[in-house]
Amino acid sequence: MRLVPGTKLGAYEILSPLGAGGMGEVYRARDTRLGRDVAIKVLSDEIAGDPRALARFQTEAKAVAALSHPSIVALHDVGESSGVHFAVMELVDGETLRAVLGRGPLPVRRALEIAAQLADALAAAHGKGIVHRDVKPENVVVSKDGHAKLLDFGLARQSVISSDPAFTNSPTGDALTARGAVIGTVAYMSPEQAQGFPVDHRSDQFSLGTVLYEMLTGKKPFQGASTAETLTAIIRDEPAPLETAAPSVPAPVRWLVERLLTKDPHGRYDTTRDLARELATVLAHLSEATFRSGESASRALARTRPRRLVLCAAAAALAAILAAFLAGRWLSPPRLFHVERLTPSPRIISSARFLPDGKSIVYTAAPDGSNAARLGELFRLNPGQLPVPLGVRDCRVLDVSGSGELILLWKREKSEDGRKEPALVLARIPAAGGTAPRVVEEESVEITDQARWTRDGRDLIVKHSSYKRKSAQVIVLRERALYEVPHGFGILDFMLNVKGDAIGFVEWRGTGRSFVTVGLDGQVMGRTPIQDLSGWSAFPFRKHLVFMSSRDDHENPVQLVQLSPSGAVQRVLHNLPTDTELWDVGPEGDLLITAGGQSSVGEVRWLEPGAAQERVLDRGTFPALNASGTQLSSSVGTFVSPTTVLLQAGLPTATSLGAGFVFDQAPDGKTVLNRIPDPDGTFRLRLLPTGAGTPQNLPGIWIDGWVSFLLDGGKVFVHGRAKDDTGKHSYLLDVGADSPRRLSWNVKTLAALTTVSGPVSPDGRTVFAETTPPGDPVTWSRAELDTGTLTPLPPSCAGMTPRGWTAGGGSIWLTKPFAKDRDFPIELWRCDLKTGKAEKVQAITGPDYPLVKIWHFRITPDGRSYAYTCRYDLPVRKDLYRVSGAL
Repeated sequence: MRLVPGTKLGAYEILSPLGAGGMGEVYRARDTRLGRDVAIKVLSDEIAGDPRALARFQTEAKAVAALSHPSIVALHDVGESSGVHFAVMELVDGETLRAVLGRGPLPVRRALEIAAQLADALAAAHGKGIVHRDVKPENVVVSKDGHAKLLDFGLARQSVISSDPAFTNSPTGDALTARGAVIGTVAYMSPEQAQGFPVDHRSDQFSLGTVLYEMLTGKKPFQGASTAETLTAIIRDEPAPLETAAPSVPAPVRWLVERLLTKDPHGRYDTTRDLARELATVLAHLSEATFRSGESASRALARTRPRRLVLCAAAAALAAILAAFLAGRWLSPPRLFHVERLTPSPRIISSARFLPDGKSIVYTAAPDGSNAARLGELFRLNPGQLPVPLGVRDCRVLDVSGSGELILLWKREKSEDGRKEPALVLARIPAAGGTAPRVVEEESVEITDQARWTRDGRDLIVKHSSYKRKSAQVIVLRERALYEVPHGFGILDFMLNVKGDAIGFVEWRGTGRSFVTVGLDGQVMGRTPIQDLSGWSAFPFRKHLVFMSSRDDHENPVQLVQLSPSGAVQRVLHNLPTDTELWDVGPEGDLLITAGGQSSVGEVRWLEPGAAQERVLDRGTFPALNASGTQLSSSVGTFVSPTTVLLQAGLPTATSLGAGFVFDQAPDGKTVLNRIPDPDGTFRLRLLPTGAGTPQNLPGIWIDGWVSFLLDGGKVFVHGRAKDDTGKHSYLLDVGADSPRRLSWNVKTLAALTTVSGPVSPDGRTVFAETTPPGDPVTWSRAELDTGTLTPLPPSCAGMTPRGWTAGGGSIWLTKPFAKDRDFPIELWRCDLKTGKAEKVQAITGPDYPLVKIWHFRITPDGRSYAYTCRYDLPVRKDLYRVSGAL
């Protein structure tokens, strides 16, 4: 419907047409109530005539109207007059970015200014759960004072992730026969949007990258003679490299654009706020990234070696490392830095080490869709050459000897009882390749992914998760234990010092983290608390250690720290973004690092009673429910310092109950059982009231009490290891007792148990127990609390994991995963213990991410509510860099 000047729409008088978009016509109008000019978009008949589309637009318009940001065109009102539906927006005196680009490409600084403003606007929208889905030059208006504003959220969707097919179908995208404007929209779609897949905030990042590429080059990165060819280019093709399309663009800007235009959404930025910060940092230091006074960036880049950038300003060096670090600050004096990207394209890096010359490296890169934290294909990379595969797959480099021999964690097929089973083994191979790995240790069940050569390269120091049947982490040299940490605590990583006469490692216990130094004779030489640091590994360099520390600090989330040989903090070297990983430190102080995104995410998901969708608790773990499912208690925060929180169904905020990990919640919801560290480095269980009351400590100190459940009358069942006991046992704890009572489970039962699981049956007499001999299918039984007597579950429960009891205890709830690399979707089953009949109740799809794993599934007796810990490893592609001169 075309309106003529003078037409009245409620309090708004049409003055003149401004243009047209996919959702309707846009007019300049006068707000007669406030005496100001506004822009009015009149919705097309297609949308106005569709009740569902109109209702969705009005609902989402309310969400967009709540956005208040200087780079978002404000939405003032939506209304209807005489059958005409319209939206009232802020009128910006300026021109569209499309008109600006009609005059040619923009200077780098100007393009970054606009991109930074748009990224900041998108970050604000994404923070409210709003995805724009139509970022393009036509939807950006540049005011006369040069400020860019994002408009036309008409295609936005207030849902970050959705399986609704309409989620990626826009009105402009539907009309694929209108060649002009449609190509303009299609050309800025993300690959996932072009394929009709669900999209989230990272789709807007791709579109913004497309706009930034066009601002820098004057050309769209993806073009075709038809809509279909353009879509195909977006999905399959790479754009012309900025090195050739715009040679004057500095390397940090090129790397940033490359990351935005990555086909895989997981290779982009975890949050758009991270992107906005990185753009701001690159922009702030752009003028500092000069190479000589008066020399242009293009001339300087031309005379540098391929893929190498030399930055002289300290702050600019931080911006250059890894496509411009996020808002970091160098704390050390200015010096010359060299940053070299080693991998020709981003890969899923699973390990990397320098070879003895300090120039060549070996690394493993996992294929897409695999668990990036574990295994990959082995490559060698010599200076100035492309990576060369060494012919070994499913491995991870653990260390390199002085003579250049690699020690690998390697997965191979192992024959046992006539069957071939995959097994992890330690193997050695020359760095030059050419031979098959030679197995040096077969105890695959007990090997972890940590091993180091001694300085002479003759022996290996290996960390075992279980050594000679001990339930403990043990560091071993020549079959002699150098150091042992009881099960339930951890040695996070270890290294050999510069002299080669001692090892150092970060040890985690209930009271926090310490850096421990142990001689090769097994004598503890030092223990230094590092409570403010939560990193994993340290690397020796000259007379000190280089340590990468993760912090709960939004300003400085990761720090590179210099430690003394005893582990004492000497100084903070650099602040780094959250997606940085340090793999090795070379003999000359070169750093081997990756950046490009986080690969592991954890959360608690809760289906409230009667809800249609699961509710997400970010960074949560160990959920527990009351009997009705109207309360959820969970642990949030870091592994070292967790907090117990309580959520109520229907209420958006959580209540903190105190420090500690959650184990269980009473059926009436009045009490939560959690675990806190004790002063001697072990743990203590306690009962927390969810309302008024005082926390109560339980008797006994437990260092392996991961299986703990509340019983009636304030008692707690625990299966684990007491401080002074030599093995695992079952106990009953009572607040009023002086000491725990060990239950009389016989030795044969205890020896047969792999896992004891809950919850306790409604009558307080039975728990679930796994008795699975090595190599056999998983077998679950019911175990009597008092005696440990085992009763196998019915045959119909085979292949399933018990999760809970019905109200009367006559039936049990079970889950059944049926995917190879992810636990989801899972089937929820109910089994009648009397008849042995099992029936499928529903399928739980879980989040739509790869490699999703589930822990701590809890379900209410009526099956109407459940909660679980969900962790998914995202196959994030990262660039591998060598940084010289940072130490």
